[in-house]
Amino acid sequence: MDLQSQNFIQDKYKLFYIISKLFLKKPEKEELKYFFSQKNIEEEYEKISNDFSVLFLALKKGKSPPPYASFWLGEGKVFGKATEDVLNFYRSADVGMDLENELPDHIGVELKFLSIILYKENEFLKKGELDKLKYFKDLKERFLKEHILNWAINYLEALNIASKSEFYKNLAKLTISLLKNETQN
Repeated sequence: MDLQSQNFIQDKYKLFYIISKLFLKKPEKEELKYFFSQKNIEEEYEKISNDFSVLFLALKKGKSPPPYASFWLGEGKVFGKATEDVLNFYRSADVGMDLENELPDHIGVELKFLSIILYKENEFLKKGELDKLKYFKDLKERFLKEHILNWAINYLEALNIASKSEFYKNLAKLTISLLKNETQN
């Protein structure tokens, strides 16, 4: 494995963390300089602001896909069994999850949890603490297979369709790609 690949593996928790924040909070205008040219920021900011409001704040039946696992896992409502299931994952990791004023099964919160697991894997790998590394690798695999992959891809595909801005369309596509890639590691 080359140095670039090792650095990506070591730092991918940062990418998941940034992505989680983009699902939880509308980006600030100054943050958009990392995504758009200076001349397009004003126009894009308005599109992103409108999209964020429709997609994450003013959830209207049929207009925007709800970003909650319990809705996508056949419960048709939020704060269902899937919410309790994901809370059990958070408890088993014992990492003190901050829910960011959201329900525990919100896509942004779940991606933040995944970033924490990846961070823990990275730290225990560096320290050579193989038992703890194995625990978090197993937890990640279970979280992916038993929970997030059972709903997130469908949600993200629906988000891609519902989004009016390229920003959220691309965020959905990137997140799908990263989640799929994580199952191959």
